[in-house]
Amino acid sequence: PMSQVHPPRVVRVLDTGRDEGFYWIAMQLYSQGTVTDLVRGGQPLPVDRALELMEHALEGLGAVHRAGFVHRDVKPHNLFLDDDGGAVVGDFGVARHLNSKLWFRTQTGQGIGTMGYRAPEQDHDARSAGPAADVYGVAATLYYLVTAKRPPLLYAADTNPKVLASVPEVLRELVHDATVHDPADRIGSAEEAWQRIRDVRNGLRIARGEPALPPPRAREGVVSWFRRVFTG
Repeated sequence: PMSQVHPPRVVRVLDTGRDEGFYWIAMQLYSQGTVTDLVRGGQPLPVDRALELMEHALEGLGAVHRAGFVHRDVKPHNLFLDDDGGAVVGDFGVARHLNSKLWFRTQTGQGIGTMGYRAPEQDHDARSAGPAADVYGVAATLYYLVTAKRPPLLYAADTNPKVLASVPEVLRELVHDATVHDPADRIGSAEEAWQRIRDVRNGLRIARGEPALPPPRAREGVVSWFRRVFTG
């Protein structure tokens, strides 16, 4: 019955199971590719388009976090494109439950995630990763989209300012604040990161003489859907 439910900005899970000690997840196919495919020929995306896609990602991750999960591998390849060109969060193969009592467990000292996109706390103990780690992944993805360059392995304080010199200062500040080394000092929630991005988008639109974007409509039922799918 869950195949009939399609939460916004989260890939539809068709089935889950376990086979010979391994968990598996069957998900809906998105034939339009991923946001990686939008950065063609080394050309970065327009800033507003990149920010819009990250709003989509954070909307989906907010629902995931409220359901008690952390994705732990947010990157361009795991943000699928729907038929309208929007971003949808998928690939929960290394997700973890925040109370660590369900599947997707990892051991202390184990690193999880993709280099350049994983938060520093994931390098030495992926089990400790919380929502701020996913925010880091979104910011690293944003960095890639607006520069067409893989994020540096060094963290925010050491990010090469020349790479981001061509983007607005408010965007550079956003990327920095979302990739601070210590998660306690980082933008810590998907909701806060979404609002920061929306503020940046509206500021840039107003500067261009365009109207501000309207507030989003409330979405219901996503948390309960995600919890039912992953916890039964």
